[in-house]
Amino acid sequence: QIDGFERTSFPNDFFDVVIGNVPFGNYQVPDRRYDRYKFPIHDYFIAKSLDQVRPGGLVAVVTSSGTLDKENPAARKYFSERADLLGAVRLSEQTFQKTAGTDAVTDILFLQKRDRTPIEEPSWVQLDETSDGCSINQYYIEHPEMILGDLSSSPCHSSYVFFKRRTVSFVYRHIYSGTPS
Repeated sequence: QIDGFERTSFPNDFFDVVIGNVPFGNYQVPDRRYDRYKFPIHDYFIAKSLDQVRPGGLVAVVTSSGTLDKENPAARKYFSERADLLGAVRLSEQTFQKTAGTDAVTDILFLQKRDRTPIEEPSWVQLDETSDGCSINQYYIEHPEMILGDLSSSPCHSSYVFFKRRTVSFVYRHIYSGTPS
């Protein structure tokens, strides 16, 4: 099917893998199945992807840092009820500056769909504070090595990061070396 994602009619549990660079924005996509959640477009794409991938399937997406860092945990709760976060990588706000003309801090999320809701809510649903008092996702507090840079002390609200010298192979080894977080 070639159509807008909201108009596709693939059944749930259909795909083995979903990989994408989800659109960013602070607006909703009209889709009767998801309207009640009031997800912004990037969270909508992740939610629908998780629903359409089979249990055990993988979802790997590039999304804005807002998905993991926004104050309201509703989208993260929705995701965590369906999938384990295998890992996440925080990229610098400069990553897509040359190719896309944007200075957005971005995350690459790796999720694996489960066939049942977890007994306990995973820590990555919640936020915590850095030593500078900036609010950031608990995953990055527990795994600062997954930030490809250093958090600046200001502005806190944007979670700006600057590059360190870490390679993609370091990130790959870290994500696949342990159990889901």
